[in-house]
Amino acid sequence: MSLAISLVTILPQTGKNSNQQSQGSRVQQEKKDDKYPTVLNLPSVVTVQPIALPDGDNAWAVQIVSRGGLTGKGRGDLTLASDGRLYWNGADGGCSRKLNDETLATLGKVVLAADAPPSSTERSGMCGDCYVTAMYLQQRTASGVVRASTAIWDEVSQAKIHADLITIYESLMALRGCKDQ
Repeated sequence: MSLAISLVTILPQTGKNSNQQSQGSRVQQEKKDDKYPTVLNLPSVVTVQPIALPDGDNAWAVQIVSRGGLTGKGRGDLTLASDGRLYWNGADGGCSRKLNDETLATLGKVVLAADAPPSSTERSGMCGDCYVTAMYLQQRTASGVVRASTAIWDEVSQAKIHADLITIYESLMALRGCKDQ
């Protein structure tokens, strides 16, 4: 017995097959209703909407967005800024919580010490069901200069991403979820 798996992109087609026509009509109707927003669930398309940096010198913000995997939903999204508020949205639910001062100070040292390039994209293209991660880092120095770094990687190419960014990613993801730690 053999098992065949096929990935198919469904595009509206013109033709005499009534099933194809009704499916195309349904897609067009859903677009008109706005109840069903168009969401691209493609691991190669991971977007991060930057948040505002908190006030003050040495402020920072990190946003992590994950897509892909077998379900396409990723590992979860995390946002944390130097004001201490962590936001999590994952398979186990979504929440926000305030980190304690000690944890925040430790993370602040890691984030502010990062000397990452402005942009890094490493995609292997070899894994159709890999998790794809995008991370956006903002830092305001003591002199008021704002630096930003963006990185996108999948599981196969993670080793090619700047070590400071992976350290930040691992430090923050250790705090993911809705339970106090």
